[in-house]
Amino acid sequence: MAANSIEIDSLVGVYNADGTLFGELRYWLGARIGRAHCALCEITHGTFREKDEWKRVSGELPVPFEAVHLDERSPEVAAASGAQTPCVVASISGGGFELLLGPEQLGACRAEPAALAAAITSAAESRGLRFAAQRRDRTAEAAPGILDRSGPGCSRQHNGPVLADVAQLVEHFTRNEGVPGSNPGVGLGRGLALSCSFHLMETSEAEPRPVLWHLAMSHYNEKARWALDWKQIPHTRRATMPAVHAAVAKRLAGTETFPILQIGDEVFADSSEIIAALDQHWPARPLIPDDPAERERALELQQQFDTILAPAVRSLVYQHLLVDPDLSAKLLAVGGGAGRERMLRLVQPAMAPLMRKNFDVPPQSDDWPERTVIAQVDQIGAMTEDREFLVGQRFSVADLTAASFLAPLVCLDAIPARLPELPPSLQALTERIASMPGGQWASRTYRANRFAYR
Repeated sequence: MAANSIEIDSLVGVYNADGTLFGELRYWLGARIGRAHCALCEITHGTFREKDEWKRVSGELPVPFEAVHLDERSPEVAAASGAQTPCVVASISGGGFELLLGPEQLGACRAEPAALAAAITSAAESRGLRFAAQRRDRTAEAAPGILDRSGPGCSRQHNGPVLADVAQLVEHFTRNEGVPGSNPGVGLGRGLALSCSFHLMETSEAEPRPVLWHLAMSHYNEKARWALDWKQIPHTRRATMPAVHAAVAKRLAGTETFPILQIGDEVFADSSEIIAALDQHWPARPLIPDDPAERERALELQQQFDTILAPAVRSLVYQHLLVDPDLSAKLLAVGGGAGRERMLRLVQPAMAPLMRKNFDVPPQSDDWPERTVIAQVDQIGAMTEDREFLVGQRFSVADLTAASFLAPLVCLDAIPARLPELPPSLQALTERIASMPGGQWASRTYRANRFAYR
């Protein structure tokens, strides 16, 4: 057959990730911290779902375009793509597949769907290939809400979108299925729906009360929760699954961390920024002192505890927690249902090393978290030796911040989130910290003021 008579009758895009739920979560987590990359995914999908621009561009391609994951490739597509993924493979009329675009060419598209369309056309022309005259779009016959992955490039039926479309998957489960937990798929779908809280609500009209997006198990987030309760502000809380929260934060505030507070059209990211906004909007029961000197000192201590104490407490707990998959899944699942804990148990083998890297958690042989926490507790004990509060004569943001961060170590039972017990390997150290003057002050301050609004 002459080269100029060879026709492309369809295109197959291969993502650089497996299509299992574990594979998709592993890729998504890796992408969040820069350890995984798929140029094709960046072209076709945004943070949450398929790009509208890609839907338009793919619909205008001269032949159907089908996207599959690594483990969904047919033997023929796997042979054509090999290790060159992500990639685009051409299905040739009469049989056979040919690699059209590799990772470098897809990366050069810089996440632009139109650039991919142009690259496909250019690559076909350079190889003397032409497109079949008639577009036969198999995906047009797919059932609404479920993507058909049964084309020639796919080795099996795939009944769900990639993780970037997890909101669509949740919607399908919750709309079409029965009682939660009636079968494993439904339980998982509803667990995601409760955990991810992807339906971002507008607070200015549909929900006028402030909305706090938070991680139920986090001491950083406890600081914001306590501030709202201390000031007796009615509000709504959205507890999101760890790791997935980064995508929600990105969409809400352009960050990757919680807590985030919405007040009408305003968005406040970071617990310190939230407290400042609360004092501005609701001056009663202020947390930031009015006296200039006391204000400066309280904010200085808040900054110190935010940047030194809180990271050390987190690293200390994670040093001991992440080696126990069951316990870490239980802690990270706080605030969600059984579906969330099942999900976290599933992804924990991939999630633990990513968390260590993302949070700079050292090995257990490194004692800097312990030394840092002890030093901070010593300092707090010295500052409160003859006084009730860290600054001035009343409870302030300095007290709230220090007690929030130390509560998991000195008064775990008092935390409203009902956290599970810490690893046994931490027991001796937490008992030591709780017995120190600074630890006693933190426990006393937390128990006396955490529920002062009641």
